[in-house]
Amino acid sequence: SPTNNEFSMSAGAKVRELLSKISWDEITKKRAGNKNSPKKDLTAPTPWCPEFANVKANETRPLDSRQEAIRDQFRTIVGTMIYLSITVRPDLCPYLNKACRGQADPKRLHIVLVERLLMYLNHTANYGLVYKRNGNAVDTQIVAPLADQYPELRRIKDSKYIMFTDANFADASDERLRSTTGWCLYCYGCLISWKSTRQTITAKSTLESEIIAAASASDEACWFHCLIESLPFCFDFPDGQPPPPVPVLMDNTAALQTSNHPMTTQASKHLDLRVFRIRDAQGDATALGPDEEKPVPRIRCYWCPTKANVADFFSKLLERCDYQRLGRFIVDMPYNASADVEESTEINYILPAVNDWPEYQSQPHQLYLAQSLDSLNYCLKELPSELYMSPDPLDIANFDPYDILPMSN
Repeated sequence: SPTNNEFSMSAGAKVRELLSKISWDEITKKRAGNKNSPKKDLTAPTPWCPEFANVKANETRPLDSRQEAIRDQFRTIVGTMIYLSITVRPDLCPYLNKACRGQADPKRLHIVLVERLLMYLNHTANYGLVYKRNGNAVDTQIVAPLADQYPELRRIKDSKYIMFTDANFADASDERLRSTTGWCLYCYGCLISWKSTRQTITAKSTLESEIIAAASASDEACWFHCLIESLPFCFDFPDGQPPPPVPVLMDNTAALQTSNHPMTTQASKHLDLRVFRIRDAQGDATALGPDEEKPVPRIRCYWCPTKANVADFFSKLLERCDYQRLGRFIVDMPYNASADVEESTEINYILPAVNDWPEYQSQPHQLYLAQSLDSLNYCLKELPSELYMSPDPLDIANFDPYDILPMSN
């Protein structure tokens, strides 16, 4: 809106139309035995489910009535979600990327993925893309801190565009252990392009999967650089001069060295085509003759820490805390790290018990404990009721921290 100097796009009406079309409330109520369904069965703050952490152990479990209804309408649901993911809901991409593989013959994993996405959409129907003039989260919380902390990244602070790339090597949820490519491109701190896709070949190392992802990202970055070159006035660049290259940030040092170094090693000789594509995009002139014109540098590869790599969102199925931590850079998703810890009731018993261990008082460790307790609660609910409701339940308020915390040598 003109008042707030921002422009937002969402598809809440499309989401509600989808949920109404498949009778989401009715099929959930039917599963509960025609009783009023609790909110936790209808909505979810993130698509994550602990079942995704061990796919093979759950693939033979039978489907319930709601999951069978989803299976019967699988293509319709996934088709609508694909439309949402390529327009205003990029936060659906990593989970939808895996769910789409069941179009012909959906297995339990594909159905549960879609079920969780429906719960997530029901909870976040009005999420979408937001474009602001300034003060974007990526600029203030990712780019600026990186530029201040790492001298080699100082020049990205003034860049009007930036790209992140990442890969998930040998994805355990993939039958053929194919890796996953993820990248995202920002202009003035606003997300304008993104991708989450299964790699077409089976990478034999992390280096190979990261190079494949970086090559895919470099293609998009080169296209964007050519667009900037043809419209320099939109970015206040002078006519007749090539614009600055697009910074491409990756968290794998081996992939960065391979992309930047002109020499080929035993570990990377079979990747020549992809590596040379990245090197050419950076304006590498080592293989040119004396009379050949040096190519225009269109990208520049940099290293960044994994925690600051936003593309991690598109390459992995992230758990609740990490999904929300990175999701705020993708759509207008609210995030409060302290609230993530407070959401877990049991964490209030855990934290006082670890006061004697300073290394476990940091917020990342608290988030890890909260996340682990989420998984524990899920596992307890999967137990038979006679065990879960045993007369001698676990007294979590009086547990011994030594039972769950790793011992130092």
